[in-house]
Parts: sequence; structure tokens; C-alpha cells
Amino acid sequence: MFTTVMKDGTTYKAWGTCKGDAIEGDCYFESSDGVHWTRPKLDVVKLDGRETNLLLTRPYQPWLRIAHVFRDPTADPAERYKMVRQGFMSPEEFERSEFRERRPDDWETKAVGDQVRYIQGGVSSDGIHWTMLPEPLVVEFCDNHITGEWDERLEQYVIYTRKWHANQRAAGIDLGNWKSAAKRAVGRTTSTNFRRFPRSTVAMTSPSSMPPSHLLYANSKTTMPGAPDQHVMFPTVWNIVKDATYIRLATSPDNGIWEFAPVRELFGTGGPGAWDDGAVFASPNLIELPNGDFALSYWGFDVLHKYPRGQYHFSPGYMIWPKGRMTAIEAKEDGEFSLASVVLPGGRLLINASVEPGGEVRVEAEGVDGRTFKTCDPITGDQFWTPVSWSGGDSLGLSKGDIVRLQFKLNKARIYGIEFDDREVD
Repeated sequence: MFTTVMKDGTTYKAWGTCKGDAIEGDCYFESSDGVHWTRPKLDVVKLDGRETNLLLTRPYQPWLRIAHVFRDPTADPAERYKMVRQGFMSPEEFERSEFRERRPDDWETKAVGDQVRYIQGGVSSDGIHWTMLPEPLVVEFCDNHITGEWDERLEQYVIYTRKWHANQRAAGIDLGNWKSAAKRAVGRTTSTNFRRFPRSTVAMTSPSSMPPSHLLYANSKTTMPGAPDQHVMFPTVWNIVKDATYIRLATSPDNGIWEFAPVRELFGTGGPGAWDDGAVFASPNLIELPNGDFALSYWGFDVLHKYPRGQYHFSPGYMIWPKGRMTAIEAKEDGEFSLASVVLPGGRLLINASVEPGGEVRVEAEGVDGRTFKTCDPITGDQFWTPVSWSGGDSLGLSKGDIVRLQFKLNKARIYGIEFDDREVD
């Protein structure tokens, strides 16, 4: 089961869970195309004298397997890769811990029960040899997939986690288990110091447009491939009436304010008898495959989510969007729109669009001679990262660093994306 997939340079890398007869551990995988994976032999953990691919081993505990790895471009090389996951300690260990002494009031009381739950961090130079940080990043109740990242614009680490949204109890009222009065939500916490985070606050909860029986599970926060400032989330939604799960899409302009996309169910379980007919859970990251397809890893279960534990089977899979066509601006007849002015990162405009017979797309660079709707060569058919041209030339007539405002006219067409660059296109 993959819990993190990323493209690192020209190599696709994944971290996940490997379970043997007696132990479970975190395993590392590599691929040249994101589809065919291998487990390199690693001399990290020896089992019965044999080299294994296990990075960490432990007795079987299902919730410990949910970890997320990210690459930190700002860090010292010794900590270039970072991990966030759930951690557990006994109440006695917590009372004796340096965290309790240094941050006596900076922890969540809901985290303390038979075990104390917290968010744990790890650092690595290569994503294989890990040092787990001895002190919690933050002590709060977290019982699902945690995701972490370095946000270049915010210049902060951002962690998304499971949050139980509950107001303060009225004095004298005892509801028993606090979960009975809480609502599952997605929490968010930020810090400039990877070793210390404040308690998370609610970043997103199920809106009033969703039935009250539909609750948010794993957040699967990621970004669009090649666009670290374009934030997306693929929350798993659990329908507690049917004990069924499905995936939704949410977007954010600033990695803080979130809203759901109009489509109510992006991805659901397979049909009767399918290997993923019981439940599905998305996990980051969204990646681009060599052919331009977008892929998001998920886990598929053969039985319902709350089926008796230990009696299920699960496997990893991909949600695939051919040619990166996840969402689009569509005009079933005539339509037009404009973009805000942008600083050009390249002198050519590429477009990912599909046009029905009899339709077209035209583009104008406002105020640029010869780059008008009239001189634009009509874009028709299925165009995947095709250069936009005017009177046969595919230059915008501007240079990298210039400012331009683009306008679009489309008829019976969908525009999935645009890019700027100077590279040759096959």
C-alpha cells in the first residue's frame, strides 16, 4: 500500500507498507515511469541475516502505517526529506516527557486516553535512512492520514491532519465519549520550525450541501504537478449510513482557504465483485506520468470500511485523468474569458484543449501587435500542449519577464490548461 508517491527529478518514488508473517514495516519503491515499480534491496534492516527493503519495523499496528513523506528544498542536505505520521506514547511517558515540561499548556486534552496521540516528525538525507524526532511536533488527537509540505510562498511548513470539530462542553454536562458530540474535519497547522507546531485549527469541514451523515476522512492534500502554488485536496468522504466511501475534489488559492469543486463525487468504489468494491481512500501526491496523464494513488478495499477489522484485503491503485484533463473551462456554445495579467515565464503559449466539430478556440494577447483574435490560427480538434499561433508564428511577440493579459474565445470547446515556455513540442 502506497502512502506517498512523488516524482523526484526523473525518478518516481513511493513509500508504503509491507506486511510479512510476523512484522510490518515502511517500504521504499522506485519507478522510471510511475507505473512499473521495483523494491530496491536496501541494507537498512536485516531480518534473519537477509537484506530487506524495510526502513522501519514494528509489531502490526494498522494506524502506524499512515505516514507522508515530502521533499524540503530549503533544508540542510541531511534533512532534505521529511516525514509526518501519527505517534503514540503512554500517559506515563507523556507526563515524564520534555514536551510536557516545556509546553505545559500547549497540547490538546482530547489526545490523552489509554494512549497519547501526537504528530511525529522524521528527517532523512535520502528518503531511506530515517531519524525520527524524539519530541512530538504537536500533541493533539490525530487518527488518520497526515500530510506535510514546505510552502514556498508562505515560507512555512504546512501540515494537514484529522481534526475533530467540537465546541466547548457546557458546565456539568457529561456526554461520555467526546467523539459522539464531535464532527470529523480537516485540520491545518503551520510553522517555520519543523520541530515545533501549534495545535491545528479547522481548515475544512463538510458543508451544509452535504448530508449530515457524510463525514470527511483522509485529506490527501497535494498540488498540481509542476505547479506548487496550485493547491488541491482529495478528501475521502465516509457515508456512515451506507458505510461507503468516495473521493471529492477541493481547491485553495492560498493553501489556507478551501472550497469543494462542483462535482459531488469525483471517484467511487468499483462494481460488485471488484477488488475495490468495499471502500476507497486517496493518498498523495498527484503526479504526472510520462505520457501527460495525471495519476493519484489510492487504496481499494474489498469490504466496507467498518467491516470487522483483520478480515479485509486491500491493494493500491491509481485514479487516472488522461492528458491531465481533470477540470476545464467549457463553452457548449459561444463563451469568452480573460486572465489576470501575468509575468511571462516563457515566450510561447501552449494549450491543452478539446474542441468539438464545428467549434474553435482563439486567443488574444491584449495590446500586442499581431496577436489578436482575428490573426489567431483557430484551435480545433484534440490539442494536447499545442503551441498557440498567430498568422503561422507561435511566439507571443514578447519576452520572458514581460507582462501580458490573455483573452480567450471558445465555441463548443473545453480548455483544460495553459503553459508558457520556450521548449520544443513533439
